[in-house]
Amino acid sequence: MSKNIASLDVMRFRGLWIIGKASLWLADRRGHVHVLPPSGHAAAKHLTLIARIPAAAGTGIGRIMSELQSRYPSHHYYPPDTVHVTIKNLDDAAQGMRDQSFLVDSIRKIVGSCGPFVLRARGLGISPGSVFLQLFPEDPTLATLRHRLSGVMQEESRRCGSSAAASERLRDRLFRNAAFANLIRFSGPVTPAFLAEIARYRAHGFGPMAINACELVRTDKFLSRAGTEVIAQASIEKTQQCQS
Repeated sequence: MSKNIASLDVMRFRGLWIIGKASLWLADRRGHVHVLPPSGHAAAKHLTLIARIPAAAGTGIGRIMSELQSRYPSHHYYPPDTVHVTIKNLDDAAQGMRDQSFLVDSIRKIVGSCGPFVLRARGLGISPGSVFLQLFPEDPTLATLRHRLSGVMQEESRRCGSSAAASERLRDRLFRNAAFANLIRFSGPVTPAFLAEIARYRAHGFGPMAINACELVRTDKFLSRAGTEVIAQASIEKTQQCQS
């Protein structure tokens, strides 16, 4: 990956930290109590292509989460097998799609044409509603994969007589290389002491995470067992990078 893209990722995460911390500080001052979104089968409304983050031994993530959970148990801590990175959310594209098999075939074809890729996990970040693992792609594969998926979805939308909003297309371009994996969702108050604990790991290196498979799922906000249906799986077997 180029240094310019890596620097942009760092700046993006710094900005999110500043926004998240300010929002959480204000919420704490106002006595705001965070409420978890619904989960389970009834909340499984999101069609998404995801890649599960492998539980890498020795990274320390599990230990850190266990320690935080023992001290701040009100929040939702993602079970290790539900920690994932979103490759692409497909809610909008799927609304007008006539045949889901077209989507499944397209995903398998695109993912199958890519090689495995590595996301380097470095630092914990915060948003107004969560704590996440910051992920830095080591090559352009993730961005190219998202670009190709966007192209297929836009083509199908045109066939169905619809098109993505300009704001959606801009967001797609701006965040094509962004990657993160939620580890905690806030429930109840978020205290300064809790945020101080998270801040200790803002720049901590957790090591590389190899991605070699994707899943098309219909799920809730948590990828919970009760609220997730795996529609299709796509293995990444080739050794070359995605071709634009």
